[in-house]
Amino acid sequence: MKKIKSIIFLIILLAFSCKQTEKKNFEKNQPQIDSLNLNKKISESELNKFLENPIDLIEYKKNKKNWISTVTGNQPFYEKFKLRDSIFYEYTYPNEKLDLNRLDKIVVIKFRENKHTYNDETEKLIELNIFNKDSILRKANLVGLTNSQREIKFGKENLKIENEYIYFNENKLLILTIKNDKVDSYKYLRLNTDKIDKELIKQIKN
Repeated sequence: MKKIKSIIFLIILLAFSCKQTEKKNFEKNQPQIDSLNLNKKISESELNKFLENPIDLIEYKKNKKNWISTVTGNQPFYEKFKLRDSIFYEYTYPNEKLDLNRLDKIVVIKFRENKHTYNDETEKLIELNIFNKDSILRKANLVGLTNSQREIKFGKENLKIENEYIYFNENKLLILTIKNDKVDSYKYLRLNTDKIDKELIKQIKN
């Protein structure tokens, strides 16, 4: 009888020990899961803020000393605005190396009485094409970021086409071109649709 009681006691003790181990393992893993979810939410929030307003347009233009301005066409994929008498301007900013294939450009839509002036607080950013590091860009100074820095900043990409990592939210699009595991250049766009897929990306790139 004593032997049976001893065996039962050992079984109960073993079962209790297993439950405690399972509980400890669960508690050990739980903070990691919570941390991953939190980091993902932070990255998504950071991305959405960036896509909504990547640069302070007024400050950026004010600090750029040299530029070339041209009137440009309304691309079919650009965001549409119900604005009368509006016009698209492209501003090109020469770099120190004078590399014509790597000139930073922005496209804005202008309207009202200031539409032919450089300093215009009413204009809206439509497109960014950035090839160079530039501290004036502030949070949009992305050229040179490593792949790990990119993922920490924005999280995992929505799409990947060859060496291009693509992020989007609603109708705002960011295409990062990666070379040697670093951001080599990028394109930002405000589109006329929130249905973004590979076909639309090809249309934009062509």
